[in-house]
Amino acid sequence: MLLTGRFISAEDAERFGLINSIVPSENLTEKTRSLAMEIAQYSRYTLAFGKDTFYKQVDLDMGSAYDYATHAIAINCVDEDAQEGMLAFLEKRKAKWKIRH
Repeated sequence: MLLTGRFISAEDAERFGLINSIVPSENLTEKTRSLAMEIAQYSRYTLAFGKDTFYKQVDLDMGSAYDYATHAIAINCVDEDAQEGMLAFLEKRKAKWKIRH
């Protein structure tokens, strides 16, 4: 698309992973709210940490990006919310995330 200027269909964009899903306009608010509620069930800290990690490594060369991401994963694995998430999974219960400000 960048080099040719050709448009692609919504179906192709979904298939290529460029968009989450195709939603009729009359269902957009409901689908958006549903996705937001799904995301909201996860640890705010872990989501923010993952987003920050992505943006910090995205412009690095591949080797540096892998090194950075490996380090970030190790740090995240020892975080309280990660430990709670793993324990909740093993105990087949809903996780109780720590509230951080």
